[in-house]
Amino acid sequence: MTSLTEKLQKLIAHEKSARAIGNVEEAEAFAAKVAEILFKHNLSMSDVEVKEQEQTEPIGRECVQGNKGRTVWMEILASAVAKSCFCRWSIIKSTSTQIFIGRTSDREAAAALYGHLLGCATRMCNGQKRELRERNPYKDAYERAVWARKWGQDFLAGFAGAVAQRLGAQQKQLEASSSSATALVLRKNKALDEFMGAHYGGKRARACKLTVASKSAFLHGYAAGSAVNLKTNPALRG
Repeated sequence: MTSLTEKLQKLIAHEKSARAIGNVEEAEAFAAKVAEILFKHNLSMSDVEVKEQEQTEPIGRECVQGNKGRTVWMEILASAVAKSCFCRWSIIKSTSTQIFIGRTSDREAAAALYGHLLGCATRMCNGQKRELRERNPYKDAYERAVWARKWGQDFLAGFAGAVAQRLGAQQKQLEASSSSATALVLRKNKALDEFMGAHYGGKRARACKLTVASKSAFLHGYAAGSAVNLKTNPALRG
């Protein structure tokens, strides 16, 4: 296990502990630090460090196990996280197991951030569903459960969509901030393209088609994803 991953796991543990006792502000501060480390780890690397990473950290796969069938919101989230951590994303067919493909520290960081965001999304969704119990339009227990499940799925889709949009926008800003960052991205992408061509025939996974039944639930989730603290660079903090 790399020192980077160990540090990330400690921060994530602190975030969970703070959120468990209701200290949302402290929890979000830890969440922001996780994201900050992930980006800075790559964008602050010198040419010498990049060469060292290429020699000591081979491109490989990091799997985050899932216990369900294919789940759209998880795939949207995993795909965005992979790109933000300079990785490629794939899946194990007919499962919710996500695969991050990249240099050792990159893919471990992607797996750590994905796991963190997965936990945040699930906790927020469950909290919203508890608050909405009285607004459930059905009296039958089964129908109430189905309504709550579908509402949660749309909420999670909204959360993943908001986070994906923000991660993509922030990475573009960071890449545009310096020529060295752009060169690093191009260098890493080239190596990843060669790996994907050799091991996956150049094919990339595609997320399932997203369908939304409840616009209200989706917007609630989008608001939650927009509120999660993902600011990663002092230059972006307003």
